[in-house]
Amino acid sequence: MLRSSVGLHGSGQRTPVLDGSKSRNRKVMTAKEKAIELVHTMFGWTFDDRDDPNTPNLAAYKCALIAVDEILTIGCIEVPYWTEVKQEIEKL
Repeated sequence: MLRSSVGLHGSGQRTPVLDGSKSRNRKVMTAKEKAIELVHTMFGWTFDDRDDPNTPNLAAYKCALIAVDEILTIGCIEVPYWTEVKQEIEKL
């Protein structure tokens, strides 16, 4: 079951973020923090022995962008937050 928590925009505006975790002490993430987390998560799935283990590869960025695009496509209620996450991924 998803529960709603609160995310912070760069502008300081609070936006709800759905969280499937059961922890009530979950850290609230800014859009930039979420962008970094997504890229690093995708890097774990796209890592190749030829890659620098300390630097996410291009595939990790592309996968993170695809994931955010999918979230935006399904019409979630947090569109402004996820739009900002996408912009932050593009800046990385």
